[in-house]
Amino acid sequence: MLIGVARASLWAAAGFWAMASILALSTVIASCSSGAERVSTPDTSRPTASATTAAETTTAAETTTPLPAVVSISVDDEGASLTGWVRETQIQAVYISWIVVGASITGVEQVATLKGSAVVSSSYNIAGIHQAPNVHLTAGGQTLEGTLTANSLDLRVPQPDGTIADLSFSPGGIDDYNRAVGHLRTAAGATKASAAVAASVAQASANSVQLANNIATAQANLDDETRNLTDATSDLAPALAKVKDAATTGMAVAVAKLTSDLKASPLDCSDVSYSLTGVSYAQSDVGYQRSSLDYTITNVTDAITNVRAAESALRSLDTSAATTSADAALSTATSAVNSSTSSGDAYVKQADAAWADATKTGHTRCPDA
Repeated sequence: MLIGVARASLWAAAGFWAMASILALSTVIASCSSGAERVSTPDTSRPTASATTAAETTTAAETTTPLPAVVSISVDDEGASLTGWVRETQIQAVYISWIVVGASITGVEQVATLKGSAVVSSSYNIAGIHQAPNVHLTAGGQTLEGTLTANSLDLRVPQPDGTIADLSFSPGGIDDYNRAVGHLRTAAGATKASAAVAASVAQASANSVQLANNIATAQANLDDETRNLTDATSDLAPALAKVKDAATTGMAVAVAKLTSDLKASPLDCSDVSYSLTGVSYAQSDVGYQRSSLDYTITNVTDAITNVRAAESALRSLDTSAATTSADAALSTATSAVNSSTSSGDAYVKQADAAWADATKTGHTRCPDA
């Protein structure tokens, strides 16, 4: 049984302004009887894992969705700690996020599983006790035991055949989980494209009329995917513009208000404190808009993958097929993704510098602000 969970994060700015960010997206991969396991870091190998997880042996509501459900966990208890763990195999990704208060563990797991050409997701509640280094958990209707250290989580998971499997998790967050889900989606798309190509080739070899029909269908599919890519690419400019507006106009307005308050005579540190909060809010808005841009970039990269798969399917049927429009769309989209990524990073860096300078100035004049 594997477990996937979105986690929550806490962050505070300028000593007296706090805001909670969203614990995000999660869908994740459990190991299968023949799947190769890998820790969800960029460039790692994938050893074989034969154990199944609780998500595979426990009945749970599963939906075929392009993205996993998002579960939020708020941390209100003083001294509570929020921890995330990730496990990835070739057919499943699991993200466990829990809060530890004293010896008590409360959390959620998100599980995304590759089933043929689709990725299905499910979630389970987690509850348990941590008595270092041991953990005792209940998840998905099963009782689990294992050990927990700062760098590893090892669980002993009952298997359908009555054996116990030792499953290891590594520290990880939502980005690691989403990356693992992306691997599943790519595999699902490849499976779908490969099946379509195989079917088309088989029919084409049986009769030329069917071959012509298959070529026409593949061409139409490529045209559709190319239009989808063009539409997705057109969303990049507005998303980047929002990042720019937040990093320049939004931050400039907040800094100007702080500057004005600092020039007031007599100096009112309560006004300065309020303005510092505004500067921190402006910085957080830049981060939010940058995250939205990342989501748009992901849509474009997914569309690029689909166009390439459609091109491959068409060319497997007709090597002389015209793909000029698709190639042009791919080139434009790739360039736009690279440009949006670098520009978005530059705007965030600019906003961070403005925030740091304003915060330093404000606290210099009003140390208690």
